[in-house]
Amino acid sequence: MKKLFYIGLLVGLYSCGPRMYSYKFSMKESKETQKLSYENDTLLISFNFYSKGIKMDFTNKSDSVIKLNWNEIKMTENDIEKKVVYIKKDKGKLKVAQSPSVISPNAKFSGLLVYEYNIYYSRKLGKEVMTIKDMYPAQSNNSQRKHIEKLVGTKITLNLPLDINKASHNRVFNFSLDEIQSGRQFGAGEFLLVPLYVLAGF
Repeated sequence: MKKLFYIGLLVGLYSCGPRMYSYKFSMKESKETQKLSYENDTLLISFNFYSKGIKMDFTNKSDSVIKLNWNEIKMTENDIEKKVVYIKKDKGKLKVAQSPSVISPNAKFSGLLVYEYNIYYSRKLGKEVMTIKDMYPAQSNNSQRKHIEKLVGTKITLNLPLDINKASHNRVFNFSLDEIQSGRQFGAGEFLLVPLYVLAGF
């Protein structure tokens, strides 16, 4: 009976606790299947999907100034347009910054795109604090597992407007969410049950 009790307790804790998720995306325009990146003679862009949003790393390979027009960015998810905004840190605080960003010749720049409707504000100690809801949850309760796993197959199109040498260019990138992996991590308190599990005769 003791063995059954501890087995049942461990199974119950495993099934009820939060699950951790990782997401595997592919990119149509990438020349390397394992990377989300685009490169030509002028520009190198790498994309990373994080829980809060999409991080973009730019390298200006040219001798011209490149300007990113954040207000003109368009993003669709399964053909449904999603309003995204650029988030940056200013004096240690996160803020929405929609003014164009300029990348000097042979310079690098990073930016984070998040869903506008995922941004919330609250006041702590008299100061306004920004909170960003997950675009792709890093963890959730077991009850949300089926909903999250249904995201597999999601198609994302990102239209990135750039000014290069005072000429307008649109770069369109297509992503697909190909795989979601999840697992349950034991908390410190649950690891204390392991000696009990052993002492029970296992």
